[in-house]
Amino acid sequence: MSMWAIRLTHRESRAALAAAFRAVAGVQPDLQLAPTAARLADLTSWAYGSLDDVDYERRLAAYGGLTAKEWAGMTRLQVRGLADM
Repeated sequence: MSMWAIRLTHRESRAALAAAFRAVAGVQPDLQLAPTAARLADLTSWAYGSLDDVDYERRLAAYGGLTAKEWAGMTRLQVRGLADM
């Protein structure tokens, strides 16, 4: 699914992608995708209460958390979920 992340430019499409990751994480807990789903939601977050405003603080915090140590601790599937963002 991550290959779609770079191609999706509309708010609704990116929200649907994040929801799809969340759904997969829910039905396949052994894949350990919940952290990836949460991070993807943060990386594509929008500010509530305003029209088409990006939630910059949440997105920057999510990007800032992607340290070398964080990447090294991820599984292959977790990395694939975020690599194309």
